[in-house]
Amino acid sequence: MKIMSKVLLNKYAFQTLASESRLNILKALDGKTLNLNEISTKTNQNKATLQEQLTKLFEVGLVKRQDHKGNKGFYYRLSWKGASLLHPENSRIVVLFSTTFVFLFAGIAGIFAFIRNHCILPQNGEIVKMPEPTDDIFLLGTRETGSMSGDPLLLPLALVCVSLFLAFLVISVWRYRVNKTPRL
Repeated sequence: MKIMSKVLLNKYAFQTLASESRLNILKALDGKTLNLNEISTKTNQNKATLQEQLTKLFEVGLVKRQDHKGNKGFYYRLSWKGASLLHPENSRIVVLFSTTFVFLFAGIAGIFAFIRNHCILPQNGEIVKMPEPTDDIFLLGTRETGSMSGDPLLLPLALVCVSLFLAFLVISVWRYRVNKTPRL
């Protein structure tokens, strides 16, 4: 079962999407910002018809207009809703990328905590290995006296987080590349 991201469309939006020429406009604008002349060249439609089609797409929220100073006319690009219709999995990819970087930060924090717990940094900046804990030092329970409570799993957990980061990164990039082609 494939879960798709939700894009809410009303009756007028469905009527707007029923036209093949409007779908071609959406595909032409995929990942680009184009003016009327550029869209006309890509879709082989005359400018008067194209202007009417773009107005309908703008009214239903599938296309955004940008007014550029000094130029007559507008530049058009896909709105979030329009891009979600062409690439419905983009929101899932963003969540996957976010999760990926959470694992990276957790792994880095774990590695730094492991290093901090196993090394003493004196004033002159030299790293000195902490003494191995003995029974009487371990019972005192402070870092300054050499306690290593919670440390046996710290490095393996940090390495698991870094490994998960790499795995999720590969999956995210793969899903992004697969999703580059429009679904319409």
